Amino acid sequence: MGRKVILVTCSLIQRALDFDGNLERIKRISGEKYRLGPELKICGYGCADHFYEKLLGSPCVCMLLWLMFIISLGNRELVINIEYDKVPFVDCVLPTKDTCIGSEVCAELWNPRSPHVDMGLDGVEIFTNSSANYHELRKADHRVILCVCVCVWGGIYVFANQKGCDGDRLYYDGCAIVAINEDIVAQGRRFFLDDLSGGCPQLQRRALPPTHGELTSLL
Repeated sequence: MGRKVILVTCSLIQRALDFDGNLERIKRISGEKYRLGPELKICGYGCADHFYEKLLGSPCVCMLLWLMFIISLGNRELVINIEYDKVPFVDCVLPTKDTCIGSEVCAELWNPRSPHVDMGLDGVEIFTNSSANYHELRKADHRVILCVCVCVWGGIYVFANQKGCDGDRLYYDGCAIVAINEDIVAQGRRFFLDDLSGGCPQLQRRALPPTHGELTSLL
């Protein structure tokens, strides 16, 4: 019998700036050693509702007006032009006695050169993604396909997502996912009203084919 690994992923409802409440809703319930949650789950992802408050919104907007000429407007992001294009650190993996865990964040899953590519070639078996992915028609299907494609050569992909909205035009729809070897073994709910939704499958590591290291020579 191979060793079992207990993986827990969750979708946490968005409560902007509710630090204590968000922290209380993040809890261990299944004896897991590694629990994955959505991106910026404690502080709230966008906190955009607070920019509608006069005491906070007006001073911030006035201070940022002079920066508008160097700001690129994305879908929901403000990207300020800076003088450097590289970061002083690289992807980090978490080795254990019998496996290796690698992490990527949100939109890196959609990148054609995602971090999980190099991490897989380095022997990582379990990939995690803390995301704040918003709802669009058919986007959930695309999300599931991408999670499955990561595991096409063997591996486990654990995806956590934000849920709710924070005063902006975006709605995070939850749908936490666990995939192994091209199969979805756990999938959380979408559009739920509870504070927390997640999945906790028990997986056999022996089901993972040792293909990551073998593919290195193909590059």
